[in-house]
Amino acid sequence: MLTLLAGATVATVPSVVPEPFRVELHDGSYLTLDTSFTFRTTTAAASPILHAALPRFRSLLFFKDDNSSTESRRTTSAGATLSFCAVHALSDSAALSSTTNESYVLEIAASGSCTITAPTIYGAMHGMETFVQLSSAFGNGLQRSIPLASVTDQPRFPLRATMIDTARRFLPLENILHHLDAMSCVKMNLLHWHLVDSQSWPYASLLYPELSRHGAYSPSEVYTQKDIAEVVLYARQRGIMVIPEIDTPGHVWAGLAALEPAVLTTCFDGPPGGGSKIAVGTGTLDPSKNATFDFLTALLGEVIPLFGSGMFMIGGDEVPTDCWASNPGVLAWAKARGFGSDMAKVNRYYTEQLLAIVAAQKTHTQIMCWEDVFNSGLLPASSANDGTLINVWSGGWEWCDKETSGSSIIRDNTTCSATYGDGGGWFGKMHIRDGSWRKTMAKAAAAGFKTILSSPFYINAQNMGSNFDEAWPYLYAIDPANFTTPPGLGGVEKKEASVQGVEACLWSSWVNKDNFANRFWPAAASVAERGWSRKDVTSIDDFRRRLHTVTCELQRRGLRAEPAIFGGSFFHANGTLCSQRPRGHVNVMGPSAPGCLPRFSTCDGFR
Repeated sequence: MLTLLAGATVATVPSVVPEPFRVELHDGSYLTLDTSFTFRTTTAAASPILHAALPRFRSLLFFKDDNSSTESRRTTSAGATLSFCAVHALSDSAALSSTTNESYVLEIAASGSCTITAPTIYGAMHGMETFVQLSSAFGNGLQRSIPLASVTDQPRFPLRATMIDTARRFLPLENILHHLDAMSCVKMNLLHWHLVDSQSWPYASLLYPELSRHGAYSPSEVYTQKDIAEVVLYARQRGIMVIPEIDTPGHVWAGLAALEPAVLTTCFDGPPGGGSKIAVGTGTLDPSKNATFDFLTALLGEVIPLFGSGMFMIGGDEVPTDCWASNPGVLAWAKARGFGSDMAKVNRYYTEQLLAIVAAQKTHTQIMCWEDVFNSGLLPASSANDGTLINVWSGGWEWCDKETSGSSIIRDNTTCSATYGDGGGWFGKMHIRDGSWRKTMAKAAAAGFKTILSSPFYINAQNMGSNFDEAWPYLYAIDPANFTTPPGLGGVEKKEASVQGVEACLWSSWVNKDNFANRFWPAAASVAERGWSRKDVTSIDDFRRRLHTVTCELQRRGLRAEPAIFGGSFFHANGTLCSQRPRGHVNVMGPSAPGCLPRFSTCDGFR
C-alpha cells in the first residue's frame, strides 16, 4: 500500500517496479541531487560486490543525454540538495541463495540525509535500485530530484526468475549480459539457462570437445568456460544466481550422436517390442549402458561447479519412452532388471541414477526439475526434504478461438474473454490459461515439495508486438499461490511457503539476438512484480502507468524494450497517464476519466 501523506499528489506517486512493500511520501517535497552525488558505504571492509555496485548505481542517475519518462521530466525541485546516500549492509557475505534476505529500508529526509539499511549486500543493492527509480529528471534533463520518502521493502517470494533458451537459437554474450541488467532493474534474482537441447549443443566442454564441435550451429556460436564465468560473475554482482539446465534423458541429440561409446538409444520402426530391426534414428539417452552414466558423471562434474549457484536443473520433461520400448537391447536389459516392459520403471531408474550423480557433487546442489518428473512419480520421497524444486510449466495455455467480449474477470481467467481495468476487451485466437497448473501446485505442496511457477508466464505464448497492451495483463493477473490445497496442509501460510517463486520463460523458437530483448522486456517486468510485490498489489491501471515508466528506464539505460503503452494514449493535463481500455481488437484507446487528452507519447516527451 502506498501511503500518501499531506501535500502528496497523484503526480508524486512513485513509479517504482516492482512496487515496494510500503512507501511513505513526506509532504510532497523533493531534494535536488547534487551533480557530485554518490552512494557511500561506511564499512571499510565492505564486500567487493557492494563496492563495485556503488559507482554503478550512481552512473544510472546521470547521463549525458537523459531520456527520462514524460512523467518524470515534469518534476521540479524544492531547492534543497542531497550530496550522498549512506549504504549500510549489516553483513559483507557474498553468499547468495533462495534463503538470502533481500529486504532493505530507504530513508530520504528533509534534513538532506539519505540512508539505505539492509541485512545483506543484495538488499542494499535493491535499495539503491529503488532510489534510482524514485529519482526523476527535470529542467534540461541533466538534473535529478528525489521525493522525501520512507521505503520498507522485501520480496513476497524468494525466487523471481527468467529462463533463456540458447539451444534453439544462439544468443551472443552481449544479449545475456544486457538481459541480466534488465533483470536487476526489476529485482529478479535467478537466471535459468536452458543451455543445450536436441537442436544444438553450444557448450564448449573441455572433457568432450566433440559435443560442440558437432553440435553447435557454428564454431563461433559456443559458450566457453571463460564466457560462462563472465556471465556468472556479472550476474552475481547484480544479485542474480545462474542455474544451468542440461535436459535429459529426452531433448537430446545434437552433439551427443558424436560420442563414443554411444550414449543415445537407437529407435526402431514398428510397435513397441515388435522386434523390428529397421533403425529410424536415435532418441533418449540409453539407460541400459554404463557408458551413459559415466558420461553424465564426468560432464556434470565439469558443468555444475562452473555456475557456483548450488543449483542444477536436470530437465526431465517430455521423455519419449517409446524409443526405449522399441529397442530390443533396452527391453532385454529392462526385463533382466525386473522392470518387464514398464518404461515408467526404466525412467525411474534413470532418474535415480541421475539424482545420485548430482548428489555426489563436492558442494551441495539443489535440484530443479520440470513437473513431468514429479507427476510421473519419478522422485523419491526424500527429494522433498532435500529441497528439490518443481518447475510447473504446463496447464497454462491453450488456443482460444472464441471471439466474444466481456463476461469474465482477468484474475486467473479460465475462459477466452476477459475484462480488465475499467473496460471490456476482445481476445481472438490467443493463448489463455486453462488453470490446470493449480492442480500440480497443490499436489506438489501436499507432497511437501517446493514449486516455482512458469506455466502462465511463457512470454513466447503471449500475443506480443502490436497487441502488447492486451497481452501483459494476462501475465500480471496470475497469483501463483491461488490454488486449493488438501485439508491438513497447514493453512495459507504453508501453502504460500510451498511457492518459491515465478519464472518468465522465453523459448527461442521465434527469437534471435535481434528481437530477444524487446520480446522479453518489458513483459517480464509484469512477472517480476508478481513475484516481489504484496498479494494485494493488483491494479492493472496503476501498473500500466508504472510499466510505461520502467520501460523508459530500461531504454534510458541503453536496453531494448518495446513500448508498454499504445502510441495514441491519453494523458491528464499534468502529464500523468490516464486509465485506459482497449476498444476492439485494433486496440483503439479512449479516455476513461474526465480531463484526459490524446497525446502521442514517447520516453523523450509528448505532445
